[in-house]
Amino acid sequence: RAAAISDATDSLQTVAEQAVSVLHEIANDPGVVPNVRVSAASKILDTAIKAHELQDVLTRLETLETELA
Repeated sequence: RAAAISDATDSLQTVAEQAVSVLHEIANDPGVVPNVRVSAASKILDTAIKAHELQDVLTRLETLETELA
């Protein structure tokens, strides 16, 4: 079961990279309607902020675990 979850996580990471590439292309394509470009750019920023927040929480958790060990 752990291997299946690991495989699924790996697949999601690959697909997520592709999704970011698609959003990047849309956000930078002058042929795309402006509100769609803004929406793509906004989604990229929202996701980047969430990723940064998650990384911050993980770093803090690791620090606390080290201090308590």
